Parts: sequence; structure tokens; C-alpha cells
Amino acid sequence: MTNTLPVGTKVIRDSIVPQAGLITTALGLPGEDGDELFQFAGGFTAYVYDGLGGAWTPNEPTMKVGESFFYLKAPGGTQPLWIRNFTVQ
Repeated sequence: MTNTLPVGTKVIRDSIVPQAGLITTALGLPGEDGDELFQFAGGFTAYVYDGLGGAWTPNEPTMKVGESFFYLKAPGGTQPLWIRNFTVQ
């Protein structure tokens, strides 16, 4: 399952699969230096990906099932796809 992350454009995204968890660690969003994520919970909280440290600042956002967010892929980004692979048995 693939979700596009257009470079330089703010888009609304969510996990195609209804799962909760840390956005990169559990849900596999490929953050790159300067990417920004805006999560709404009574007001917007902004997170920025630090490519040098390989982590989100101020911390890695946790998404709830069905929760969406605004995402701004930094100019010069090279990973415009959020790909989720699953095996059904």
C-alpha cells in the first residue's frame, strides 16, 4: 500500500492501514531532514524530522487509529512514497 508524499506541498495523510503507533518506528513513515508533521489535538503540534539525528523533534509523534495529519515534505526530499508491505496468511 502506497501513500504519496509530494515534495514541497502540505498534504493531509493517514496510515492506509488502521493501526496506531509511532509514526516512523511502527508505521514506517520515511522522515527526511526538514520534513514537518502537524498533528491536531485541541490545537496543532508541530514535529520536524532531524536527518542528522535521525529522529523527530520534539519527539516521535504517536498516531491513533484513523487519525490524519498534515505533512510537508521538505524541498529536496528523495523519498516521496510512504510504502506499507503486508503478508496475508
